[in-house]
Amino acid sequence: KAYTALTKVYTNCLGKIYERDIHQFLEDAKQQISGANSSTVGREEKLRNTNWGLLGIERDQWGVECDPSERLRFDHILEKVLAQLEPVCLSEQNFCVSFFQLDVLSPTTKNTQTTLDGLSVENRTELDAVLLPQKRIDKQVNDDVRKMMGDIFSCIEPELVNFINYHEKLDSIYCMYALVRFSQHVMSAQDTGSFLSMTFGSVLVQVKRNYDRYMQAQLRSIHEAKVNRKSKCGILPFVANFEEFANHAELIFKDTERRADLDKWYIKLVTAMFEVIPSVAADHHKTP
Repeated sequence: KAYTALTKVYTNCLGKIYERDIHQFLEDAKQQISGANSSTVGREEKLRNTNWGLLGIERDQWGVECDPSERLRFDHILEKVLAQLEPVCLSEQNFCVSFFQLDVLSPTTKNTQTTLDGLSVENRTELDAVLLPQKRIDKQVNDDVRKMMGDIFSCIEPELVNFINYHEKLDSIYCMYALVRFSQHVMSAQDTGSFLSMTFGSVLVQVKRNYDRYMQAQLRSIHEAKVNRKSKCGILPFVANFEEFANHAELIFKDTERRADLDKWYIKLVTAMFEVIPSVAADHHKTP
């Protein structure tokens, strides 16, 4: 009972401290991205719910463009945020494992493979029967560690999701940067079952949904593209805008593990363009 009470008090107290510090950490990151002299409220009002970057809309209707240097800062700061969270979580995890003896059920280190190599088939079967419960013990230890880390760092996932969503409201293209960065950290994790790796994985799922939603909006804008019927039909907006869109995407996805996600949407977008062009041409009563 004393052990359980101590664990509860520790996780509650540390959880509140980390919640405060991580929230402030990400608020500071926002400020670094936007610049110390910018008005956050003003930027939100200008950029929220604009049509900037939609392929099917004329460029003069896009609204206010985000500063290109700010996009680079977002990518750079996001990488720093993820990289700096890792040692904090690992250090706390190592302390908890040691102090609360979360690994007390783990066996002493021994060369099991060498032992197995020297056994007969009959003896090896007997040893396997002994080691099998140990696998369940190790799983229990890992589950206990993840549970404690989840109680202490329960704020990380929602704070990261809010951080990403905030910037995507300002500039939807940020979802591409986030998809690449989170994928890199999830795929490079040494322990894929660790608390932080699983947390990053959960955020990555949300980021991937945002990315697909953004691409779906691009696709929808192509199908809903409007052409001025009072003037001659010229180059359609989604044709003119695609080059800039592709240039941005290529810079972000170049030599990354998520390249296939971009190529998949390229096919859908270009296919939609070839479907819509004849339709627009047939509906427009003036020739180019």
